[in-house]
This record gives sequence, structure tokens and C-alpha cells, in this order.
Amino acid sequence: MASLRATLFGRPGFSQGGKPLACASRKALWLAAYAMLVPGSHARTKLASLLWSGDSPRHALGSLRVALTKLPAPVLACLEVTRDSIARAPGAALEI
Repeated sequence: MASLRATLFGRPGFSQGGKPLACASRKALWLAAYAMLVPGSHARTKLASLLWSGDSPRHALGSLRVALTKLPAPVLACLEVTRDSIARAPGAALEI
């Protein structure tokens, strides 16, 4: 499997094997980038409040769940998503 490449300068995005991966949501893209680039496991409540700070905690968590469904499969495969947290998957091949 080819490594995932994250481009964060200019227009942010992910690509694999030289082909861009379409992401249906800008916030979903930033969610994945944050989880992959900032070391450690991140509480879902923290990520939700970071990206959807103007919403109620319940609505923000719902938006986070929806954002995860909008990520391309190769990007989601590089994340370890649990009921309580999101982190970069162990052994995920990522180029920045």
C-alpha cells in the first residue's frame, strides 16, 4: 500500500500514489490532519470543541461523527478511531 501524503501548505489535502483524494468536508480534512500530526491520542470531545466551538457539545460530537464518514478510506485507515478518542494509527505510513 502506498503511503499517504499530506499537503498542508497552499490548498490542504491528501494524496496517495500521486492521486489526490477527494474529501467532502474541509473540517473533516482538518480533523484528520490534526489527529495525524499532533502526537498522542485526542479525546473526541476536545476535537469536537476545537472544530465546532460555536455549537453545543452534543451537536459538536454529532458533527465530528459525520466528518469521520466524509473522509476517504485511505485517510480513515491511517487513523485509530475509538468510542472516546482519535489518533494516528500505529504504523500508518504518512508523508508530510
